Amino acid sequence: MCNQTNGQCICKEGVVGLTCNRCKQGYIQSKSPVAPCIKKNDFPSTRDRSRYRGMNRGSSRRQTSVVDRSAGAYGNDAAATSSEKPGSSDSCGNCRKRLRRLNLRRFCRRDFAIQVKVLSRSTESQWVRFAVQVEQTFGKGRQVGYRSAGTSTTTLWVPRKDLACKCPKLRLNKRFLLVGAYRSSPDHSRGPGYIVDRRAAVLRWRDRWQKKVKRYLKQEARGRCRRG
Repeated sequence: MCNQTNGQCICKEGVVGLTCNRCKQGYIQSKSPVAPCIKKNDFPSTRDRSRYRGMNRGSSRRQTSVVDRSAGAYGNDAAATSSEKPGSSDSCGNCRKRLRRLNLRRFCRRDFAIQVKVLSRSTESQWVRFAVQVEQTFGKGRQVGYRSAGTSTTTLWVPRKDLACKCPKLRLNKRFLLVGAYRSSPDHSRGPGYIVDRRAAVLRWRDRWQKKVKRYLKQEARGRCRRG
């Protein structure tokens, strides 16, 4: 039976959803028409599964057909949440650790290196726009060196799906070292600025980065970079 006002149906134990179409977190789908979802701890062991399936075969054909029709609808609630949530571990991969690492090889393969302070953020279509204050620009390539930028501002464009995975993880009023490559958006939907996605190195600024970046710049100027 379903409530005529809000459409919520009365579900069996372990079943959730407006139309009782999926298993609650902590439950898994069974093939029993009596208990479509059972607790994980109650699921029969490998030794007992043949006996468990044998009991289900005794059900009527009508009951079996009901279970078959709903089999695609009943799923694990946690799994459904994981697949639908942009920041789930399955969709994010292992980018978080890579973003916090920087070595000479990776530094040499990137086009820009800047120190910024995040001022604000807003969402525009499939991008998240961060207004940042550029505090230092580290020259690369033919412009090796560094200069203090002070009050200049620019924009960082981060794909929404990457930001949901915290790839990168940017916080307001915090300082970061950004090392990345120049890219343009496929749909040309963004304005001027830098694209910072999961392939860029984004590190919370620490004073020790000053010496490390300057050392990398000197090595780059001496031709010690191995590009490719």
